[in-house]
Amino acid sequence: MTVKFTNDLSSVIQKHKKMLEKSELYTYYFFYNSKKYYQCIYLRFKKTTGVVILDETGAVVPKSTAVKVAYYINSYNNFILDVTRVIIPEMRKSYKPIEEKYELLMKITSKTEDSAFHKYFSILDEILCRRRRLPEIVEEFTKLHDEVLRTNHLDLGIYHRALNIGEEFNEIVFSTAMRLTEAVPITKKIKEDRKLYQQEDFYPEVKRLVAGINDFLSPSSLKELEKSVRLLGEDEVGNHQIISADEKGMELAKELVERNGKKDFERKVIPIIRNGD
Repeated sequence: MTVKFTNDLSSVIQKHKKMLEKSELYTYYFFYNSKKYYQCIYLRFKKTTGVVILDETGAVVPKSTAVKVAYYINSYNNFILDVTRVIIPEMRKSYKPIEEKYELLMKITSKTEDSAFHKYFSILDEILCRRRRLPEIVEEFTKLHDEVLRTNHLDLGIYHRALNIGEEFNEIVFSTAMRLTEAVPITKKIKEDRKLYQQEDFYPEVKRLVAGINDFLSPSSLKELEKSVRLLGEDEVGNHQIISADEKGMELAKELVERNGKKDFERKVIPIIRNGD
């Protein structure tokens, strides 16, 4: 993602470099308000310690412009990291336990009208349907980023396309956690009532289903599930809150992710922007 500096830029970049730092210039420019902007980062022992935003002439832009441009570039770069560290691992995560319960519930619900089984089946069906989008999401972003690397061009249109992909991923992960949370009391009821189905021909499937439910209801699994639900539920002052798994809840989760991203940028990036220094 870096290129060798041109002679025109090297003196400007050197001027803002501090002791023991290395500098890297991003290959792609950010097209904003009909102008091209480049980002140079400074690293000391592989940690980013400084940022300078330059215009297409190689001049250092005003601090206010630098902050706006750096926000878009760094948000996009963070999403690249998210694809590698979060989205792809989530896509590769085994959903075999859920798939096995789904298959058992498909057999059970074909033989009974019991609402607990049908509700549980509906929840797992929604989770698996949403998860099938993950490989497509990765493919969509890969094509998008390949375009950026091929053209060395990033703009607001591309940025918002990447943002939409990220929002859909967050919705899939968040809704999965919320739907599994809804399943907890249903699975507890199935476990408690399992002996009521001893005379039914689908009882072998119920026994196998309950065995999987025991794992789902283990203290460690419930603790991990609670952590997933609360991860996106942090308000302005850092308190955790539960968000409903409906359209209103999804919108709130989206706002929280955006707010936390801006807070992270303000805390980590703005203090090291050297434009205006």
